[in-house]
Amino acid sequence: MANASQRRHWPYDEVTLSKDAGVPNRILISSPWLSLPVDVAPAHWERASKLADSMKAGELTPDQALDVFWFFTPISKLPLTYILPRPEHTGSDTHTVLANPPNFASPKTALETTLPQTKSVVGAATNAILNGPVGTTPWSWDTEAALEFSKAAGGHDPETLFSVARRFHLLNDIEWNQTAQLVEYVDSLKSETEKFRKAGALIARQNHYITECCDSVLRSALPISKNAGGAVTEFIEAEAGHDKIVGRAITEMGMNPQSVPLVDSVIVLMEVFRAAAARNLLAFAMITDIFERSSYREEDPLSELLREGGEIGAAKQMDIHREINDSGGHENVAVEFLEFMNPVSSDYAVEALRLAELATLVIHQLSAETLARLKT
Repeated sequence: MANASQRRHWPYDEVTLSKDAGVPNRILISSPWLSLPVDVAPAHWERASKLADSMKAGELTPDQALDVFWFFTPISKLPLTYILPRPEHTGSDTHTVLANPPNFASPKTALETTLPQTKSVVGAATNAILNGPVGTTPWSWDTEAALEFSKAAGGHDPETLFSVARRFHLLNDIEWNQTAQLVEYVDSLKSETEKFRKAGALIARQNHYITECCDSVLRSALPISKNAGGAVTEFIEAEAGHDKIVGRAITEMGMNPQSVPLVDSVIVLMEVFRAAAARNLLAFAMITDIFERSSYREEDPLSELLREGGEIGAAKQMDIHREINDSGGHENVAVEFLEFMNPVSSDYAVEALRLAELATLVIHQLSAETLARLKT
């Protein structure tokens, strides 16, 4: 089994290093989704400087692996690096594709064969969103490249695949996520108190539903978790009660959470998560990571928005929720679900990647659908 200190990291393709001309011994790390400064001890400056020069020139080579590991391992909790395949693996758990896998010909067929096509609320919500990106967008994650990169003795390293999926999701997030537009639109309503309050409640209600479903969805993974069951159970316990906190935020805005409407995408999203949790532990870890990944902002965007609009009580509840998650270090909890997992087959790896990509598509449709709902 590998722990965080034993993992070998390599920067994502989009990550660059540069020397800060204005501050001695400071390296600037940049990526499309996260940028930050790193101060280097003077004794190690030459080593860091050479690494930055190589990356800036696009000339990083395997010969510099030790320098890469030295620089990136202390900040490996940040979404900046791949986890390289382990040369040896002593995991005890073998995971295989279960019976009746979804049809992954397209996101549309994957969704149709993952969720029940019935007259239930879930079936109606599934049918309703098929006219959006989920039903019309082709797959974009390069599974062949992921399989090649994750090759390990006996199959494909699950932690490497996990880190590949994280990068794919982040790239999709840049292209498709409409949360910024959503926040901007609600911000424009600040002078209209009632409209602003209803808009804030609608956004919070989608988050509330996610936390309401959390316990039952996460527990769906326990039957297939094997030796990771302890870590999954601990995470379930840490998430308990979060729905009450978010629910109080909605109550602070003068509404009953159950009276605030749900958009179809959020219903579908949690059922996709549930289905993935029940059949593929690697997919479960990938999707959990999507939910738990921090924005690395000092304040939650929704909390900031509510506070600026005068909804102080609601903002305080959202802050409490954020602080609990931050204190628990949940932004990297999901990779620990994989520490007992042996290398997986190509079929299992592709299933995990496709289920995680399907969840990503639904998440981005959720932000777009919420924005459209507010505008109408």
